[in-house]
Amino acid sequence: MYIRRFGYKILPGQEERALVLCHHYVQALRERDIQAQIVVSTSRDATLHIVEEYSSPETMREVRRRLEADESFRRTITAWATEFYPLVQAAYPARHSGDQAAA
Repeated sequence: MYIRRFGYKILPGQEERALVLCHHYVQALRERDIQAQIVVSTSRDATLHIVEEYSSPETMREVRRRLEADESFRRTITAWATEFYPLVQAAYPARHSGDQAAA
């Protein structure tokens, strides 16, 4: 399994709205057959993480290329970002990790 994870520290008082918007983003990914979920930080810093799962790094790159070419997805995400990013205090760079466990 290959994981792409990125996080956002949310402005105080904006957590609920940010979570709703993250659900919209994850739903847009799931509608395109991408495994995705939201992880809410258990600390007091109100950090939301969006986690995408892929079978391999190559699959992730192919899916990301497909998304970039999908005009409908781009419109959806542009609208999402317009509402979401004003709620963000800090954004953390995407992190990638692969599970190399033997079967």
